[in-house]
Amino acid sequence: MAFVDRDGVRIYYEVRGTGPTVVSIPGLGCSVAIAKWIGYDTSLPGRRLILVDPRGHGRSDKPRDPTAHRIEEYRDDIRAVLDAQGVETAVLWGFSDGSEIACAFAAAYPNRITALIDHDGMEPVDLCDPPGSEERRAAARAVRAQREHLLAPIEAAEQYATPPALRELFEHEDPEMVALQLESWTRWKGPASVLPRVRTPMLILANSLRERGGVDRLRNLPGGPTEVHSIPETGHLRLCFELPLTLPLIREFVARTQPKGSGAAA
Repeated sequence: MAFVDRDGVRIYYEVRGTGPTVVSIPGLGCSVAIAKWIGYDTSLPGRRLILVDPRGHGRSDKPRDPTAHRIEEYRDDIRAVLDAQGVETAVLWGFSDGSEIACAFAAAYPNRITALIDHDGMEPVDLCDPPGSEERRAAARAVRAQREHLLAPIEAAEQYATPPALRELFEHEDPEMVALQLESWTRWKGPASVLPRVRTPMLILANSLRERGGVDRLRNLPGGPTEVHSIPETGHLRLCFELPLTLPLIREFVARTQPKGSGAAA
């Protein structure tokens, strides 16, 4: 367990195992505690896994200034963690909105990343454009008005029951931090504009409720080699919360793109 201070904001992270480095980046309203409950911390034997609490989440600081929640700040927090650990290169594994952070990092610091895993978070449009921008602002208003985490409408739409212990961990998160992240990221020109600059191998794991056209657009975006899998009989929550559904694909991809001995300390 450790913290790194970047421009006055402390970022919490944990390190598990040894070997080439993989960085786990949780999504909106998620934390290291949630990732560990799901099983991310023990998912990659033979790898050094760094689990990060994004700013505003878990044990990381919770700045109230909206400018502190631009995606560039989340992106550079990951770089600060890698620097603090002396890690030169790593695989980035983002789930849900964590994939957007990984994408922004890959575009800005291509020499620091060997591969990118998108766990059902990447969209083929830019977050600053409708309908994505409108949906995020509306979700931020709903969070503030109802003091309700975003799990409820997703559960209803997907007819998925989040385990009570996991739901309780989500409910510990600060609703205002969720709202600020939703709003501030609508100023980001990406991922559709960013992905063509990402030259590292990418694994995209998509739930089966997503429109086929959107998944195909991700597959056909220019950039590095992209491997896309639509996981049958899944919605967003089941795909993110039930790790055994995707773990064989993830382990094979990591082994292929990050041979043992890579990602050594600088």
